[in-house]
Amino acid sequence: MILLLSVIIREIPLGDTPFLFSFSKDSGLCICEINTDHIYYENFVEKMDDSARTAFQLLIASFVRATDEAPRDKRSTYRSIMHEWNYKMNKYISKYLGIN
Repeated sequence: MILLLSVIIREIPLGDTPFLFSFSKDSGLCICEINTDHIYYENFVEKMDDSARTAFQLLIASFVRATDEAPRDKRSTYRSIMHEWNYKMNKYISKYLGIN
């Protein structure tokens, strides 16, 4: 577990969810759970060195904070973007790895 920018990052299995990560808020902190069962995690994140993994976590943390700090009327837009991003990522990774 890592604490970055008021974001707690945990790498845990999240089962069959199509999302690379999910997040929630508790006591003023954003809690980001990175899905260790995800195809991207299994094929790329697990193989990253410490520097690359930190960069990956900072990227995810910045998205989580941007979503959390967005005006209330914009949060659904951010969540829609996250859904679309996950869909596209899964599609591209599956094609790259030859998985249908």
